[in-house]
Amino acid sequence: MRIGIISINIHTKTLNYGCIIHSFALQQFLKKNGIDSEVIEYKPNYYKAFDVKHPLFSLVENENPDKKQLKKWKNLFYEREVRYEKFFNFVKRYKKTDKCYTPELLDVEDPGFDCYICASDVIWKATEVGFDKGFFLASDCMKGKIKIAYSASMGARKYTEEQDEQFIQWLSDFDYISAREDSLQRMIRHKIDVDVPHVVDPVFLMPRSYYESIEITPEYTKDEYILVYLAQDMDDNFVKKVIGFAKEKGLPIIELSEEMHHEGYGREEGVDLKVIYPAGVEEWLYYIDHAKWIFTNSFHGSCFSIIFNKQFFCGARGGDKIKSLLGRFEMSDRWLSADTFVGVDKRGDIDYRKTNMLVEHATEASADFLLKAIKYTEENGHHPIVSNPEVF
Repeated sequence: MRIGIISINIHTKTLNYGCIIHSFALQQFLKKNGIDSEVIEYKPNYYKAFDVKHPLFSLVENENPDKKQLKKWKNLFYEREVRYEKFFNFVKRYKKTDKCYTPELLDVEDPGFDCYICASDVIWKATEVGFDKGFFLASDCMKGKIKIAYSASMGARKYTEEQDEQFIQWLSDFDYISAREDSLQRMIRHKIDVDVPHVVDPVFLMPRSYYESIEITPEYTKDEYILVYLAQDMDDNFVKKVIGFAKEKGLPIIELSEEMHHEGYGREEGVDLKVIYPAGVEEWLYYIDHAKWIFTNSFHGSCFSIIFNKQFFCGARGGDKIKSLLGRFEMSDRWLSADTFVGVDKRGDIDYRKTNMLVEHATEASADFLLKAIKYTEENGHHPIVSNPEVF
């Protein structure tokens, strides 16, 4: 059976570390279990003609470009090129399709897979242009094929009434569905009356030792440091709070973001803060693995903090995906808001003996669901979930 993986990975406007590594982790997990797969190189409908290597060029084409953004990407022009090259060098680790597909192309050209797995991250989000049907495995070439959703997520934006109807229609044709957040699990149960499992993100399916084996030591690092990793929502106040924490601890800060002006905040407080933008995926893993403390607003930054057994805190982000992750592993005290940031070091260290047991149990159950779903559908073919709602 030929398996194609479709997810948000290669084509992301932000060159997001978590996006690119979750598909890789899923493919490596399947490979470890003797299952061959290909990542479908896919550009979603909302990607449009964005110049991912040079965001500056896309900005200047706008009639009224944001002057702040123009200045930022002008200053980061060469660093963005470096990050782009490192990002796409990591893509070479994938076993993927030779062709890049779009929603329109998947309606007229069949990549030839018997089974499609849509996986992780906010693949089922509603955007300003609506759903992306490729992520719902609803393209014409996928009709009658085996469809599995692993660790799907819908993001923070609520669906319209029309989107709600489309959601129900498309999900009804899946063979097996699993949700990354318990909120989506409840929503699916309510909408199509199927009790789908709550599973872990694909990055948990591979062991810590595997990620350690692909780490690369960055050019810039410190013996001891606090790591700040920001994705998308670049919250200045969050960083200022971390600077206060670092000052108390007498530790430098390494920040992975695109906000170079944060270095000025550090200088104002006498804290050594270095912003690194052009790190590759392998360097990103190193920075997380070797940090003394981690502060992040990233879901996958939180996942790898747990995988590497780090002392970490997170916050400054909309949606419930991080809170769902923390709640599942009984770590809700790691979430920070403006009024809970003071005294974070007095909460005590994370007891990873307990956490690792919870993670191990959840990972085993998630892996079992995915492997059994693949095996059952391989032996029995396509069977829409609404006609056979049994899940493992």
